[in-house]
This record gives sequence, structure tokens and C-alpha cells, in this order.
Amino acid sequence: MNKTMILLKRLLLVIFACLSLSPLIVWAEAETPEAAVYAALFEHLAHKGGALRPVVLGTRTSGQDEVFAAAGSTERMEEVLRNAVSEASPTLRTAFIGELKSAAPLKTHQLPSKSALKVQLVPQEELDELFQSNPKATAWSRFFQRFSETSSLMSLFHPVIDPLTQTALVYVGSSCGRLCGGGWLLFMTRHEGAWRVSREVRLWIA
Repeated sequence: MNKTMILLKRLLLVIFACLSLSPLIVWAEAETPEAAVYAALFEHLAHKGGALRPVVLGTRTSGQDEVFAAAGSTERMEEVLRNAVSEASPTLRTAFIGELKSAAPLKTHQLPSKSALKVQLVPQEELDELFQSNPKATAWSRFFQRFSETSSLMSLFHPVIDPLTQTALVYVGSSCGRLCGGGWLLFMTRHEGAWRVSREVRLWIA
């Protein structure tokens, strides 16, 4: 009888543990799509840049002023998106602008743990102190002294996904000096379970 009770208690503990962990499992699965988009994006960037040197990434997302530097109004932003990525659904384009205005933080826990692109994540406060307290030319000099192995400073706006069409929009910027850099909008599609870049549009150049 005692053995039966012990086995029953152990069974109940196992069931309770599984039930306790199930929300975490569901949450992790829900986060998978964005993580997969990041992984595909980094793979694309690594092939473009040769993946020889790492890039520095701050923990703050790119803002509206960076992504649509010359656009201005919402109507103008909608026009830029419509012309740049006509393949994107109106729902996806509207969601991208809405997310951009909300300035949601970069979801750093979704960045791929392994990637062909070497990314060095740096607290935004450290980068802000570096650039806001120095003239631009001096700041960039100090940046490359501080991060001597890096090739550039990357900025991201997290992927916005349309689950119905299995498409996504993501922004990535790159800066390496006062007159060195640019920003790109990437339209991504999911085919047979894998994300890939279908269109890449330059939005600005330094």
C-alpha cells in the first residue's frame, strides 16, 4: 500500500510539473517565427558582407526618424512602403508603420544564438554615452577604438509578420562613420518552413 501511494504521489508530481511548464512551452513556440526571421536575415547579411568581422548591435530598436528619415507624414510613409514593397499586403504595411510608431524595444532574447553573422550586443546606454558626449568625428574614432574588431554599428527594427500571407517586413541599418552607412527595408517570405529575403530596398544612404 505504501509503495502504491509513493508511486501515485510521484505521478501527480510529474503531471503537476508538466502543467506548470506548459505555458512556457507555448510561449517559446509563439516566439519562434520572429526568431526564425532574425536567423534568415543574419544569414542574408553574412553572405552579403562576407561574415569576416563582427558588427555591433545596440539594444534599442531603430526609430521612425531613422527608418523614414525623409518621409515625414504617415501618408508619405505609406506611399514609400507601397512603392518599395508592392508585394507586401496592405495589412503588413499598416502593421509595420504602427509598430514603428510604438517604438517597441528590440526583443534581444529572440536573436539567434548561432549565426553566420557575428553580432556583438552592446547596451544602448554605452553607445549613447559614446556618441552623445563627443563630436561625431571623435565619437566614431572612439567607437572603433572601443570595438576594434568590428566593421560597423548595426541597427534593427524587429520583424513584423503577416501570418496569413507568411510574409514579413524588417528594417536593418548600418553605420561606419559620418559619411558611411545606409538603411534597408527587407521583404521576407516563408516557403516550405524557411524564411528568405525576397526583396531588399535601400531607404537612405549616408
